[in-house]
Amino acid sequence: MFGIDAQGCCTFCNLASLRLLGYDNAQQLIGKDVHKHVHHSSQSGSSYPDKDCRIYKTFLDGERVHADDELFWKADRTSFPVEYWSYPQIKDGKIIGTVVTFVDISQRKQAEEENKKLQHMLLQSQKLDAMGTLAGGIAHDFNNILAVICGYTEIARKRCGDNVKLADNLQQIMIASDRARELVKQILTFSRKSEICQQPLQLSPLIKETLKLIRSSIPATIEIRQQLDVDAVALADPTQIHQVVMNLCANAYHAMAEHGGILAVSLKKSQFRDALQTLGQGIPQGDYAVIEVSDTGCGMDEETRQKIFEPYFSTKGKGKGSGLGLAVVHGIVKSHGGKITVYSEPGAGSTFRVYLPLVAGPVKIEPTGNEKMVGAGNGELIVFVDDEQQIREMAGEFLTEQGYMVELYSDGVHALAGIRDNPSSCSLLVTDMAMPGMSGKDLAHEVLLLRPDLPIILCTGYSELINGESAKDAGIREYLQKPVPMKILCEKIRWLLDETAVQV
Repeated sequence: MFGIDAQGCCTFCNLASLRLLGYDNAQQLIGKDVHKHVHHSSQSGSSYPDKDCRIYKTFLDGERVHADDELFWKADRTSFPVEYWSYPQIKDGKIIGTVVTFVDISQRKQAEEENKKLQHMLLQSQKLDAMGTLAGGIAHDFNNILAVICGYTEIARKRCGDNVKLADNLQQIMIASDRARELVKQILTFSRKSEICQQPLQLSPLIKETLKLIRSSIPATIEIRQQLDVDAVALADPTQIHQVVMNLCANAYHAMAEHGGILAVSLKKSQFRDALQTLGQGIPQGDYAVIEVSDTGCGMDEETRQKIFEPYFSTKGKGKGSGLGLAVVHGIVKSHGGKITVYSEPGAGSTFRVYLPLVAGPVKIEPTGNEKMVGAGNGELIVFVDDEQQIREMAGEFLTEQGYMVELYSDGVHALAGIRDNPSSCSLLVTDMAMPGMSGKDLAHEVLLLRPDLPIILCTGYSELINGESAKDAGIREYLQKPVPMKILCEKIRWLLDETAVQV
C-alpha cells in the first residue's frame, strides 16, 4: 500500500509496494507525483490531478474506488497489471488524502489468457464436432443425389452418338458433379470422417494432372510455371493429395485474381539429417518430398499467417470462401505424417511448402488414372440393393446395357429372401450400407452364410458403423465410397467376377 496527499504526492509506502514497484527505499518514492511515477492511466506522464485518473475521483466524491485491471509503472518504466482499492482519508470533514492498496495480478492475467486460449481451442473443437455431425448427416443423402445425376449422365453420354454439342453439355454436367463429389469428400476429410487409402504414390504425374484441371478454371492473366521432373514417391492418398494441390493453387489464384501474376508449382526432394534442422521444422529426421506452391499476389501479414489454418477463417469476401480450404490441407498433411509451412509478406506473395515422407526402397506404383476399360458382362446375374429408387433404376439400366442380368431390391430383407430362393444363380451382390430393416453389412453377413464364395461390393456415403478395414474383415470384397461412377462400378464387378472364376 501507499498513501497520497491532496496534491497527488506519495506520503508513505510499505515494503511490499517498494518490492512490487521496483524501488530500493521509500525515499525514492515519497514526495513524488504518484500519477506521473506510478499510475499508468496516462502514458504521457501528465501530472496530478488528472480527470482521467480514477484514484483522483476518490478526492472528488469521497468514496472508495476499485479497479480490477489497470497498469502501474515500475521504477524502470516497465508496467504490470494490478487490482487496487483507493480509500479516502477524511479529517474534520475534509478529504486530506487517500490510501491505495494493490496486488500484482500478472499471474492471474496470464492464467486468464491461457484460459481464453483453452476456451478458443474448445470452441474450435466443438465447431469440428458440429461439422462432423453435419457432414455425416448430409453425406449419405447428398451422395445418393449425385449418384443419380452422374449415373444417368453417363448413360446419356453413351447414347448421344455423334451429337458433339450434346456430348459437350453432358461432359459439363459430369465436371460439375465431380466438383460436388469432391466438395463432400473435402467436408468429410475436414471432419476426419473420410476413409484414408494411402498407397505408394508417384507425385509428379498426379500434380501435373491437377494443374491441367486448374489451367482451365483460372484466367489467362495468371501464368502457371511448373518444375516437376523429380521422381518422388510418397505413401499417400491420391484423392487427398489432389485436394492439397487444388486448394493451395486456388488460394494462390484468389491472391492474384485482380491483377494476375505467376503461379509456380515445384516438386523436389529434401533431406533432414541434422537434429536442430528437424527441430526447427517440427518434423522427424528423414527424406521428404517437397511440394511448393507460390504466387506473386497480395501476400499476408503476420496476424493473418497465424490464423490461415484455423477452421472457418477466410480472407476472401462474403460468399467467396468457406474458410475450410487450408484447414483441410493442414489436416491432410498432418494425417500423412508431413508438415506444411508458409512464408508471406504483404505485397510480396506467398509460398507454401508441403513436406511428405518419401517411401524408402523400390516400390510398385499402382496406376492412378483411368487406364482400365469398362468390362462388359456375359449374362452374369447381379443382385443390386439400394433403398433409393432412382439409384436402383439407373444402375439396373446401366448394368443391363453392359450385358449383365440384374435383380433390383429396395431393402436387405427382400434381397436376402430372393438369394435364398436360388443361391447358386447369383454371381455378385452390390448393396448399399444404410437401409431400413437390414443394413448392407448385415445382409452381407447373412448372404455369406449361404454363399461364402460370393463376391460382395458394399457402397456407402458415410457410416460410422463400418470402414474399408472392417468391411474386409466381414468378408466383403470391395468397399466403395458413394457416389460411385458407373464406369468404376463396372470395372470392379468385372474384376471380381474374373478373379472368382480363376479361383474356382
